[in-house]
Amino acid sequence: MTDKKFEVELKNQRRIEEAKEQIKKEKIKENTNKAIKGFLIVIIVFIVLIVGCTALFSSSGNDKSKSSIEKSIYPINSDACYNAQEIVRTKLKAPSTAKFPYCIEPDTVVYNMNDENGKPTVYSMKSYVDSQNSFGAMLRAEYSITIQYNVSARTWRLKRFEWN
Repeated sequence: MTDKKFEVELKNQRRIEEAKEQIKKEKIKENTNKAIKGFLIVIIVFIVLIVGCTALFSSSGNDKSKSSIEKSIYPINSDACYNAQEIVRTKLKAPSTAKFPYCIEPDTVVYNMNDENGKPTVYSMKSYVDSQNSFGAMLRAEYSITIQYNVSARTWRLKRFEWN
């Protein structure tokens, strides 16, 4: 009788093990299906983004006027302000101590002017800089500067500079 109980017990254990194996296989299959679905969703989103960006950034050529294309190659006032500050920095005794106001502050005035060809490439700016002098004292110095942007070379050139 104990042999029969043992056989029944052994069969029950095998059935339990087989059921566990079946459950594992089903979970693996379910996880694989979820992973495939997730991957497909990512691919679809990626394709939609590419198509959207392509549509957004492609132009037919007819919808932009020449003046808007020309304007896009010229810098904006904040570019001019930043580059003017870098030029002023080279004029200081202790350039690493320079503290400029933000370009959008009322103390910094940037004027955009046309060059001799009528292109908006000349910028005149009035502002100040706080920096150390030769003795290490922090001083505020006001300045005026005029710089010009070279569109083809993408460089800035100093036209006029003076401490006020």
